[in-house]
Amino acid sequence: MKVLVVDDEGIIRKGVSKLLLNCHKPVSEVMEARNGKIALELIKVNEPDVVITDIRMPVMDGLKLVEQLKKHYADIEIIILTGYADFSYAHKALQFGVSDYLLKPVTQEGINEIIMKVLSKNPAKWTDHLEVEMIRVLEDTVTDLVKIILSENKEELKILLENWFLICLNKGFTLLKVKQLMGHFHLLYKSKILLYQQDFSTDEQTISNASASLAELFDNYYAYMLNQIENISRRRIPSNKRVIDYVIEQIHNDYYHPELNIHTLAEKVNMTTAYLSKMFREVMRVPITQYISEHRLEQTRNRLEWDGDTTISRIAEECGFNDYPYFSKIFKRTYGISPIEYREKFHFGQ
Repeated sequence: MKVLVVDDEGIIRKGVSKLLLNCHKPVSEVMEARNGKIALELIKVNEPDVVITDIRMPVMDGLKLVEQLKKHYADIEIIILTGYADFSYAHKALQFGVSDYLLKPVTQEGINEIIMKVLSKNPAKWTDHLEVEMIRVLEDTVTDLVKIILSENKEELKILLENWFLICLNKGFTLLKVKQLMGHFHLLYKSKILLYQQDFSTDEQTISNASASLAELFDNYYAYMLNQIENISRRRIPSNKRVIDYVIEQIHNDYYHPELNIHTLAEKVNMTTAYLSKMFREVMRVPITQYISEHRLEQTRNRLEWDGDTTISRIAEECGFNDYPYFSKIFKRTYGISPIEYREKFHFGQ
């Protein structure tokens, strides 16, 4: 993504340009112009994707620049730089169809947010230059990353990021190329994780994109993702019970399916089996596999009490046990007598 910053004050231009280069998004080039006329000349030659322009400037102000861009360069995204005193001008610019506005003084958080809005309008536009295979690897990696973050698995997080940066290294990408690629990576991460955590802010910690090496870039992103895990952990404490209540409901509804197990349940709640097991044990004080087995046993025992005609092996199968010897063994261990003895004792009162 190429960005043109237009402002008659050099300090502001340099400041915004620096924030853009620090932005962990696919910003590949930042150009500068001190007024609208010079900006138009640069645009003819360089064709930027985004123009960030001040409103009040000599020679040609921001509003006239916006008019020209809308006439001749409709695909360029336009962001207005404005202060509170000039907000009426910004409102007029919005009526012209600019994408958004940035309030002065401009912050890193504000730049990150505005660039993310631009990217989010059409993510495919910013990734179509990548190799098809690399896009597939990127998407698969981010999908796994989201699962790891939601599972709060710090060990797997480090392994995944190390493997991802190794792929980038083996491809021979330059540091600038990796930074751009990480912009796509992060955009996709934000869009995917918000599918599961709609109220979760992924920008509570700013990522520095001023890394001097791949190792530093990795360290910065790893630190950011560790922070993401901590944020999710803090937010999740009151919601864990709701997740476990849902899992228990699924067990009670589907206990008779032999394929019901911790793996299928983990998929339903988009967690790793390890994290679901940990959460279930913390809330219920019993392993999830034991809970499933005990619930099936209870259903089988109840069935034996009122069903004296169906074979015990069939009853066990219909309650989720597809291994009769195993069922018979744990039934006796739990209730002190075999399934046959239990049925006879219950039906004949012995």
